[in-house]
Amino acid sequence: MSFLLKKRLLVFLLTLISLVANALGSPVFVRDLKAWQEGGCVKLLIFLEKEVSYKVGFLKKDPLQNRPSRVYIDFAPARISNEVPSSLELGSKGYKIRVGQFDSNTVRVVVEGINLCYHKVFKLDFPFRFQIELYEEKSVTSQGMQPLTVVIDPGHGGKDPGAIGPTGLKEKDVVLKVAKILREKVEKRLGWRVILTRENDDFLPLEKRTEIANKVGGDRFHLHSL
Repeated sequence: MSFLLKKRLLVFLLTLISLVANALGSPVFVRDLKAWQEGGCVKLLIFLEKEVSYKVGFLKKDPLQNRPSRVYIDFAPARISNEVPSSLELGSKGYKIRVGQFDSNTVRVVVEGINLCYHKVFKLDFPFRFQIELYEEKSVTSQGMQPLTVVIDPGHGGKDPGAIGPTGLKEKDVVLKVAKILREKVEKRLGWRVILTRENDDFLPLEKRTEIANKVGGDRFHLHSL
C-alpha cells in the first residue's frame, strides 16, 4: 500500500470517528431538580445545560415484588451533577422521587406512587429546563376539565436591572421573587398550571417571552411590573 493511499485511509478513518462521536453526542449535565404537588398532579422542573432527548414511561403496581406504580423519565445522553438531590418526598400523598444515573448515558427520574393518566412536557429556555406535569386518573376525573395555563413574565433580568432603589435593590430581583410567590399561590388556590418565562437572573428579549407563552399554550399572560 502506497504512502499516499495510507494517508488517505487515515484521514477517512479520523473523519469517520469524528462523525460517530458527534452523532452520539457529548453527555449533557442535569444541574438541578425541583418538585411540588398540586392535588393529584406532580410537577417537576428539571434544569439541564441544554436540550436532550427524553422518554416518559409508566410501570403499574406490582404486589408480588412489593413495587408501587411509578413513572420514569429518561434523559439521554446525560449525566447527573452532584448538586442534584438523589431523592425527594412530596406532601401527604407520599409521592417519592428518585434521581440517578440509570446507565453511563442515561439519567432517570422516577416518581413512585402515582397512577398516571396523562402527562405534559414543556421545554423552556434561560436556563434550559423541562417542566413535566404528571396527572393522576382520579385527579383528572374529579376536575372534569384541564386547568388553565397561566404564563407569568418577571420583567427585566440579566443585563436589564430595571429600577434600582437607594439601597441597591434591583427591580429584576424583586419581580422574580414576587412571580415565584404568585405562582405558588395561583397553583394552590386555583389549581391552574403556571409557567414562568425565567427562573433565574437571565435576560430575555420581548419576542422570546411571548414565544414561551405561545409554545406552552398559555390561556393567560401576565407581564409583571412594579
